[in-house]
Amino acid sequence: MSNTKPDPAPSLTLERVRADIARILQADEADIADTDNLIDHGLDSIRLMALTQEWQAAGAPVTFDQLAAWPEINYWFSLLHGGKPIH
Repeated sequence: MSNTKPDPAPSLTLERVRADIARILQADEADIADTDNLIDHGLDSIRLMALTQEWQAAGAPVTFDQLAAWPEINYWFSLLHGGKPIH
């Protein structure tokens, strides 16, 4: 018997998360590093709400406040999969 929890949002691959962010920011994925502060790329509360709702619909156990606390792809990806990232 395994103690690992199932991934709550398996469809949210790192590639999809990057693509979703680039789409909502109307930016090229290559221009956004996984450790960049997304506010520096134009992320605002409206766009963040849209991403939060989209990812919640895909099964991710995240809230707007959690994502807003540290707007960075690596951090978000871990949160989307039920992890507790270290920053």
